Amino acid sequence: MSPNTVDRILDTAERLFARDGYHATSLRKITGAAGVNLGSVNYHFNSKNGLMEAVLRRRLAALNEQRLNMLDAALAFAEAAGRPPTVREVLRAFLEPTLRLLGEDPGNAHFIMLIGRVFYESDDTVRKLFLKAMSPVIGRFFEALGRALPDIPRPVLLRRLLFTFGAMGSTLSLTGRKADLAFPGTPLDWDADHLLQQLLAFAQAGMEAPCPA
Repeated sequence: MSPNTVDRILDTAERLFARDGYHATSLRKITGAAGVNLGSVNYHFNSKNGLMEAVLRRRLAALNEQRLNMLDAALAFAEAAGRPPTVREVLRAFLEPTLRLLGEDPGNAHFIMLIGRVFYESDDTVRKLFLKAMSPVIGRFFEALGRALPDIPRPVLLRRLLFTFGAMGSTLSLTGRKADLAFPGTPLDWDADHLLQQLLAFAQAGMEAPCPA
């Protein structure tokens, strides 16, 4: 199978998984839309789970590299200044590369919708695959936030980090349903820069909030 055919399978799977959901999308539906046979998909990806994992890793690899590069730069800057990193610096390194997807290649739209589904679908099959791909990155950011907020207990910090992931996922899922959110007299700004600043402010306030008694 040529690389172009592999990409076509991944593109088709990404689009259908994003549009219809993981469980509503059969391998036969994917192969029919991609114009390939079922055996070729099984050969290269082993299973439907393997295909979904490949779909996620294809874009997450580059995205996570950007995140870690930004985090390393923020940590180096803070160390040179003789201080711990700030919460905003750490959160920006995680959130900015994600929100930048909204203003880049239109082909990112399906991936954005797919990531949104990770957080709001009740079945956790895709969520487990997503967290598996994200685990090393989550560990780095959790450690950096611990340095930024040494007085916050680790279990509380982890919970707040997960809340931040949820807010990010909701933001991504809502961008695909703008028309449904057009409240009369209350226009919403979907510009990527504006969304980033609003999400950063929201997440930072949550991270830095005092622990309830």
